[in-house]
Amino acid sequence: MEMDEAALRAVCKEHRHFSTPHLNDTLYCNFKGFTSLAGLEPYTGLRALFLEGNALESTAGLPTLPRLRCLFLQQNMLCELAPGSLASQPDLHMLNIAGNQLMQLKGLEGCTTLQSLNASGNRLSTAAALEPLAAGCPALGSLDLQNNLLKDGPAVLAIVSRLPALKCLYLKGNPLVSSMSSYRKATIAAIPSLTYLDDRPVFEVERTSAEAWAQGGVDAERAARAAYYEQERAREKRRVAALRELREAGWKLQREARSLSGSGDPALDGLPEDFEATEQEDEEPESLREARQRLAAFTASRAPQDNQLQGCEESDVLAVLEESRANQAELHRSALCSSLGTAPSQAAAKESSSTWDNSSGALPAASAAATVPEAKLTVEVHRSCAAGQEVQGAEGTAPPSGECIARGIPGNRTSALGPWHEAELEPATDSDDEGSASVEEEDSEGACLDALD
Repeated sequence: MEMDEAALRAVCKEHRHFSTPHLNDTLYCNFKGFTSLAGLEPYTGLRALFLEGNALESTAGLPTLPRLRCLFLQQNMLCELAPGSLASQPDLHMLNIAGNQLMQLKGLEGCTTLQSLNASGNRLSTAAALEPLAAGCPALGSLDLQNNLLKDGPAVLAIVSRLPALKCLYLKGNPLVSSMSSYRKATIAAIPSLTYLDDRPVFEVERTSAEAWAQGGVDAERAARAAYYEQERAREKRRVAALRELREAGWKLQREARSLSGSGDPALDGLPEDFEATEQEDEEPESLREARQRLAAFTASRAPQDNQLQGCEESDVLAVLEESRANQAELHRSALCSSLGTAPSQAAAKESSSTWDNSSGALPAASAAATVPEAKLTVEVHRSCAAGQEVQGAEGTAPPSGECIARGIPGNRTSALGPWHEAELEPATDSDDEGSASVEEEDSEGACLDALD
């Protein structure tokens, strides 16, 4: 896209700038696809010109803009800086030419007012490519050369050290950073005016130790660092002493004005020498004290039990665990027999009469309640009523009469300590009554044991 008067007028209209060219102090021509510069002569009032993200290959065609201070040319296709195009800007302070294809910085000679230059992301590879900076940019204070191809570290430092006003230098991303021995210390020692290098500032102690290292090596660096810290401590002591003298002089004037003798702060006269001003602790609320007392009483009441548990041996603990398991098994058995209408003593007698065949590995039927059953037992209790057949049946209560039919239905294993049977109570139907009439009534104990088997 060609830059002409119509294109520039369209840019002004898009960004709501003045239609009169010389009244604009900012012009946004970025990301428009311009391939060359033209038609900028009427814009004499520009102070910032944005030409980022175009397809410019040269700065030729840039007229003299007397008030231009900031020029943004990053992310173009610049291969050269046209001679005189930048030097003709009398008030240019900041120039951004990052992300181009520049192999040298020829064209910056004569930019005497340039203070900040960003030339990162180009193809600068030799120290000679930086020579125009030392020759024609005496006011340059910030130089960004990151992500280039600079390799000769000492030669590069020799050129940038000739910039008298240089304070910020960025060299990260160049091969010289990894190839130079003690890169940071060498750079700080080579550039006396440097205050910021790459990612952090240069403090006074770092500069002192770097300069000593450049002259006498590591031992001189350590000695310079120790001497610096010693000077800092002495300087701090002098400051504290000066502050104490000022306070004593003020106290002396106060005593003279009040006709008081002695020395020190007159506000402390009459107080004992060992007086220390301490803050009185706030009184505790009554509720907090009562809560603390209740906590102490509870802890004291629990102490005998804790001591008793601490004195128990392992055999005692095992006995307690066995007793707890037996109590759990008895509770499960009682609950099952209650739901089936069987006396717990009968189930216990049956359980005591059964033995465990160790050779076969089979478990007695009565002890199945304490193990994991292979089938999920569903016990259906039907009761025939004369009218409006209803199912009694709060959990744990047995019907006064009726039939107990235990059916083993394969299902998932359940925990031995948890409930291992499900009692489902359903109202009896006519078909159930007819079927139950043909079944002989069995003993409740036998029904229980069949269910466990």
